[in-house]
Amino acid sequence: MTLNLIFMNRIRKHFNWLSVQEIEIVLKDSEKIKIFAKELSVKHEKEEKQKKIKLDSTCPNCKATAIVNKIARVEGSGSVSGSFGFGGGYIGGSSSIDTSEVNHCNSCGNQWKKYAEKWDSKNDVLADWINFLWFDFQDGGPWLSTYDKLKEFHAESIWNIRNEVYGDCLMSARENLTLSMLRTKFKSVYDKK
Repeated sequence: MTLNLIFMNRIRKHFNWLSVQEIEIVLKDSEKIKIFAKELSVKHEKEEKQKKIKLDSTCPNCKATAIVNKIARVEGSGSVSGSFGFGGGYIGGSSSIDTSEVNHCNSCGNQWKKYAEKWDSKNDVLADWINFLWFDFQDGGPWLSTYDKLKEFHAESIWNIRNEVYGDCLMSARENLTLSMLRTKFKSVYDKK
């Protein structure tokens, strides 16, 4: 390559001006990353459903399986606040009461809260990966599993994913994780073989 082409390639890399072929590579990689995240999300959902069935169908006290649903738990919260000044003041308050469904054991009479499933959508998984990458850059944390999952992809593809889940990422990851940082750990579409 001539010096002129090398210089132009460096300028394109600095400003992230992708060619048509590079855009195709980034979009293909991004789609693969999304499919991988969706598979993990579905796997997590299945595990959560199995965990819910197991925890809601067996009494933690006596291990019996004769369980029924009840609406017996009453939960409430409240607050009171006020302020006083010269010649006047204000007092205000609020409260809320809610009933929630519980499991009831017919054998021993024990009652416990139903297991609350934790759902991770595809975007939650992607945002977690971006956050973990930021933690890795920040303090060299134990996030190597995230790096191992994404090491075959280009930095620009990960940057594209980061832009898609921008609102779901931590503020520090949104503000501080840069494309040039990603290029230090991941290959770039601008790097010629």
